Amino acid sequence: MIEIDIGPVLKRIRYERGLTLQKLSRLTDDKVLPSNISRIESAGAGATLKTLTTLANALGTSPSDILREAEGGDKVITKPQQVLYVPVLSWVQAGTWTESPEQPADGDYDEWVEAPRGASRKAFGLRVQGLRF
Repeated sequence: MIEIDIGPVLKRIRYERGLTLQKLSRLTDDKVLPSNISRIESAGAGATLKTLTTLANALGTSPSDILREAEGGDKVITKPQQVLYVPVLSWVQAGTWTESPEQPADGDYDEWVEAPRGASRKAFGLRVQGLRF
């Protein structure tokens, strides 16, 4: 079995992106838990190809680029993060992100806001009014 330490590469990219272990885990749709990411980064645990692929996709790169850098090759250059804007449908006293049954069109709404990374194209925003706790 061939072992390649990808941990330092993953950690560098995660730091460059300004991601915590929890945020990176969320970008994988919680397929890779923060504790597993930490173990991989500290070389305490290996990663399967599936896990490597999931993490690479969440970080905006490819598994082959991560492996290449881990073996002493060129530094991985990640893709720029794309910003998704979603419409503000209405307001609520308290709310959170959720999805609409249909994808909104540009001319359908007066206000659009930046969505969190990983939101689907069916996400929409709700303006929160009142006291925030």
